[in-house]
Amino acid sequence: MIDITSGTVGTITIPLLEGKAPLVPEAGSVFYSILDQTGAATTVTARPVTTDVTTHTLRLELPAEVNTIAEGRLFEKRVVLVTFRWAGSTRQIEAFYRVLPRLAHTVTPDDVRNYLGISEHEISDESIDLPAAYFYVEADFKPVSLATVLTSGTVAEIAANTCITLQAAIRLLPSIRQRIAQQQTNGLHEFQRPQVVSTYELEAKTWERYVAARAEATGIEIPTRSLVVATTDTDAITGE
Repeated sequence: MIDITSGTVGTITIPLLEGKAPLVPEAGSVFYSILDQTGAATTVTARPVTTDVTTHTLRLELPAEVNTIAEGRLFEKRVVLVTFRWAGSTRQIEAFYRVLPRLAHTVTPDDVRNYLGISEHEISDESIDLPAAYFYVEADFKPVSLATVLTSGTVAEIAANTCITLQAAIRLLPSIRQRIAQQQTNGLHEFQRPQVVSTYELEAKTWERYVAARAEATGIEIPTRSLVVATTDTDAITGE
């Protein structure tokens, strides 16, 4: 799912596929609509799309007027509904995107990967949900305002960004054993990791660091989670 900042124009790329086979739609048969958070129609309804005999991927505009967030919501989702005809039959494809406010943090997917000690081909940018991490941290900081801390220009701002990094990492840990490479060869370079048996100690250490960063960012001390049982440093991947 792609993210669009509220009040801005976006674009989305939608491949027309059946399984993995590309479909070239009949001329003049392609239309798209955008549905709002509740599934209701927006101002973009049955908008025609120009195609030719080579078109099997659409690049569609997402107008600013449909990219808004209602009061009381952290974000909103949109559904892009594409209809077209192929081989005499009508086809329909759905794609989704998320409308977000402008978030003040400076965390990047690389920050999360660097903490976990993994590379981009193992966990892509799209797999790292930084907005979700931000919203979890925002809720956890209350009554302290995360947005205010993130614009403070102090060490508290650094600690708040660290909290977002750690929260994003925590959300990846349940699947990290299946994602990371145990061995890789790339030209003259090769590495091999010991088999990852458990991420329990890494999760414990991550929560411990999160609690410390949260205290530094907010000035509020909270008890360390009972999950934290490790007392010695462990390798972020092997747990040894």
